[in-house]
Amino acid sequence: MNFTNPIASLFSYVLLYIKVSNIVYSRWSDAYPVLKDKLDKVHEKFEREVSKVDKEALSVYLTLNNTRGDVWREQNEIVVQMLTTYSVAAGDELHKIWSDFFAYLFPRFRDLIIMEEKKSNKNCGCEPSTCNVFFIPCPTTHVIDQLS
Repeated sequence: MNFTNPIASLFSYVLLYIKVSNIVYSRWSDAYPVLKDKLDKVHEKFEREVSKVDKEALSVYLTLNNTRGDVWREQNEIVVQMLTTYSVAAGDELHKIWSDFFAYLFPRFRDLIIMEEKKSNKNCGCEPSTCNVFFIPCPTTHVIDQLS
């Protein structure tokens, strides 16, 4: 997070989450399985990381807890700094993950067409797989070739 202007950073984070939501809500039946899979993976990763950081912080805290007075306060600041550093890094990483995810979702679910990866297509590396939202026929490769 940009601590020189935290309001701008917060706005950037919120705006990104709104953009992802808008893509998913507008194509719920198609996009929800993709979103659910991504959320599950991100949640599992952060759960593992938080568990590890919590154990490390508790271990440091218990090791330092035998001291008293000013030394105790200074040593406990180590634990606070450790947890704060992880929290800020995790938030920044989540923002990057969500930004990359939006970059994946937008071209895939825009314009009522679902684009799938197809490496053999030399023009875009993609192919429309579903276009029947309003009974619109999928564009043929010939039409896509003419447009590129």
